[in-house]
Amino acid sequence: GAEDPDYLSLDPSYRAGNRMLVDIGELMWVKGFDDKALTKLSPFVTALPVRDAKINVNTSSPLLLSVITKEILTEAEVESLISGRGEQGYPNVDSFLTRTELAAEADNVQPLITVASDYFEVRSEAKFGRLTTVSLSVVHRRPGGEQVTVIQRRRGLS
Repeated sequence: GAEDPDYLSLDPSYRAGNRMLVDIGELMWVKGFDDKALTKLSPFVTALPVRDAKINVNTSSPLLLSVITKEILTEAEVESLISGRGEQGYPNVDSFLTRTELAAEADNVQPLITVASDYFEVRSEAKFGRLTTVSLSVVHRRPGGEQVTVIQRRRGLS
C-alpha cells in the first residue's frame, strides 16, 4: 500500500516499483520487510511472473494446506487431506473440495487451488574437491508440457 512519498522519504530514497516482483529478495525494498522477515518467509514463497498462480494441492506442504481455509485446519485434518492424495494425487479440484475437512469452505478454497503445476524450482549442486556450487532455477512448463523455459536462475557457493 505504500507509494512514492513513503519511499522517497527514506535514505536511500527510491520510487515504488508498482510491478510484480522478479525475485523474493525485492521484498527487502517493501516497507515493513527486513532480513528477519525475509529469512522466515523465504522457504515458503517464490516470485512468479503471473498474477493468478494457484496452490497445487497434490504437492503443497502440510503447513500451506493448513491455512487454505478461513480457519486453520488441525494437524489431523491436514494429514487426512494428504493421505487422500493417494499415489496418484487428486485427479481434479472437485475431488479435493468434496473432502469433509473442507466442509463449507469449497467456495473460498476453489479459487486458490489446482491439481497441476506450471512452475517448478530446480536445485542442482556441483562439487569439486571442497567447493560446492549451488544453482536454483525457476522453470515454466508451457501447456502441453513440451516446452520448458528457465525464468529465473540464482547461483552461489556453499
